[in-house]
Amino acid sequence: MTNVLFLDKIKILTIVLIGGTGFLAVSFHMNYVEKEFAIAYRMLLGGVFIIAFTLFKRRPFPKITLSNVMKILISGLFLYAINYLFVYQAILGLPSGICTLITAAIIIPNAILGHLILGTKLKIRTILGAGISFIGLVILLPGDLFDFDVSQTATFSIIIMFSSLFISSFGTVITSKFMRDGLDFYWLTGLSVLTGGVFNFIVGYLIHDSISWSMEPGHFLVWGYMAFFATAVTFILYMQIVNKFGAGNASYIWIIAPAIALNLSVVFEGMEWTPDRIIGSIIILLGSLTSLKKKPSKKTFDLKNTQKVTYSRSKKVPV
Repeated sequence: MTNVLFLDKIKILTIVLIGGTGFLAVSFHMNYVEKEFAIAYRMLLGGVFIIAFTLFKRRPFPKITLSNVMKILISGLFLYAINYLFVYQAILGLPSGICTLITAAIIIPNAILGHLILGTKLKIRTILGAGISFIGLVILLPGDLFDFDVSQTATFSIIIMFSSLFISSFGTVITSKFMRDGLDFYWLTGLSVLTGGVFNFIVGYLIHDSISWSMEPGHFLVWGYMAFFATAVTFILYMQIVNKFGAGNASYIWIIAPAIALNLSVVFEGMEWTPDRIIGSIIILLGSLTSLKKKPSKKTFDLKNTQKVTYSRSKKVPV
């Protein structure tokens, strides 16, 4: 097991804090601009930050081929465009903490789609974890449906939140394949994030027939937080943790983050801790923990040279 240095602990703590507060910040951002433009502004500025970091690291620019362009477009549309449209819409009808908790279950579709698309081995613990999490959701979600004044809004939000899990999971798995093919992670991420920003800007303009913008100081503060911390910093630090400790151990970060998000929802959104929410939340997190791989892979994905990729024995994707 790789030693956890003090700097590693700082990175993990930073990711957890940002992950736990990110969904709440999303709801604040949508107080100033329409959701499509909130996503667009976040992704456009976040993409610029990531590309600036990539240039600072002097990463070689990928070859401009039709194949690479299509990979960037696919990754951008699934991970940073359609996925976020669904998530932002769901946050309009559900407490941000509940949305974060549902997102923690992405470990399960990642494993299932990885098996179907990449041929990675599907573990018994993944199936068991999925069953446990499903039980938790059955306990948790009915209470949230009836706690809202307009239950149909909550129902719709829950449906699209779960849909976003599979969209994001597909994007994650297919992007892993692109990385395995040798496309540089930082360039792929930066350009894909920009793609998501452009897509949502166009969608927002077509829907509203105008550009949503705010000159209020609060807008610039939350925009900067979402673009720099919740987008650029989180992606960069997370990949560094994955590279050192393995994807399995790194996944525990997204198990811790909902605890912060749920309590923030209590403070800022008036969410109440009811018995079904407490029991359901615990069971969902237990299911996600059960799905995680027990032992981290000893091999890592070389961020310094994407062409030199090593693979774990149990998986066909970089770790």
